[in-house]
Amino acid sequence: MAPARSLLFLAAIAAATACRSGDDSPATCAAPYVARGGSCVPRFDDCGPAQVPVFGGGCATAGVPVDGCAEGFTHDGNGGCTPVLPAAPCPRGKIAVPGDTTCRELAACGEGTFGSIPVEARSRSPTRVARRPGSTSSSR
Repeated sequence: MAPARSLLFLAAIAAATACRSGDDSPATCAAPYVARGGSCVPRFDDCGPAQVPVFGGGCATAGVPVDGCAEGFTHDGNGGCTPVLPAAPCPRGKIAVPGDTTCRELAACGEGTFGSIPVEARSRSPTRVARRPGSTSSSR
C-alpha cells in the first residue's frame, strides 16, 4: 500500500509542476502595484540622495520634517533637530534644558554644610563620625 501512495504522491507533484495556463501575457496589476516577471510587485521609484522611496511611487525626504521637531528644538535644515540652549555652558550649580535660552538654578542650595537637606536624629554625616586615635577609618 505504501508504494502505491508514494507513486500517487509523485504523480500529483509532477502534474502540479508541469501544468501551465498557456497564458504568458503580463499580469494586470492594480495600483500601486506593477507587473514584473508575470507577477504583481509593489511600485517603488529610484530616489536621489537623502530620499527614500514611497510605496506606490514617489520619494520622500529622509529625516525629520520641518515642523516635526519637539518643543525646545529647532529644525537644522538637514533633516535633524538642534536643541535651543544658551550660547555658553552653564556655570556650576545652574542648568539649561532644551528650550532655555538662559541658565537657571536647579534648586536652592540652602545654608550650611549640607544645605537644606532634612537632618534627623538618626542622620549620619562624615563630619560627625568619631574616630579612634590612630584609626584611618570611621567607626560605626
